[in-house]
Amino acid sequence: MHEIIDFLSNMVLWFVVYSFAGWAYETVLVSVQQKRFVNRGFLNGPLCPIYGCGAVMAAVLLPASWPDWAVFTTSAVAACLLEYVTSIVMEEMFHARWWDYSSYKFNYQGRVCLLGFIVFGVAGLAIVEYAQPALETLTAMLPSPWRLVIAVVASLAVIIDFIVSIVGTYGLDKTAGKLREVTEAMEDSKAARALTALRDNVHVPTSVANKAARLGELASKTMNSQQKRMLASFPRLRFTAIEDGFTTDLKTAIAGRWHDAVSKIDRPSAGIEVVTDADGKQSATGSGDED
Repeated sequence: MHEIIDFLSNMVLWFVVYSFAGWAYETVLVSVQQKRFVNRGFLNGPLCPIYGCGAVMAAVLLPASWPDWAVFTTSAVAACLLEYVTSIVMEEMFHARWWDYSSYKFNYQGRVCLLGFIVFGVAGLAIVEYAQPALETLTAMLPSPWRLVIAVVASLAVIIDFIVSIVGTYGLDKTAGKLREVTEAMEDSKAARALTALRDNVHVPTSVANKAARLGELASKTMNSQQKRMLASFPRLRFTAIEDGFTTDLKTAIAGRWHDAVSKIDRPSAGIEVVTDADGKQSATGSGDED
């Protein structure tokens, strides 16, 4: 019985360490891509459980005596299978795709890709040959009672965080759908249409900026903090029943970066007149509706 308790305690500790390592990897990677800090992961705490589960499976089930090619292949296949199943389960629960590899070469349904296969294989080798032996040595240095206490506290924290994340995120697609319906009228106005057509070097009138910010204000009042964090943490999140364009606008509005949309414009829209002064500086005046 004592051996079983020690084994389970070690499993929990290893899970937490690998989950944290996965969170750090994802957070650094996405933060660099987005050029801003992104608290990556479904949980609020600094843990990515999918990495913890995959790493513990590799550490426990893959013998160190196996040849490298066998460890690499088994790790890559098992991790991709875990990622694929997780993608399907989360899509069924929340009616959204949380990540999408469609733009990557050699992907399958956008859920897994060759690059991920290679990364998971290399990670499996690193875990079996280096990380796991070192981690076992460190955890063995903790007295059994301390390991049990830490494991119990960590398990409770993860379970509570998981429940909070599930409850807070549930219904995100419905909330986004309602926001889309509410903003349809705004999208029909001349000023709103002009926002997506202004050049990046044109001064935007206050009235146009207010229309662009309206979606962000409405979202901040409608969505809870958990839902807003999910949109910020998963830049590639796509709702299965909502247009990608609106989802992108919603993420931009929540981040308070409406001006990013302006930088992608290549021509003026009807309702906006571009005026060039004597110094060559451009400005815009709106001839459309004012709110």
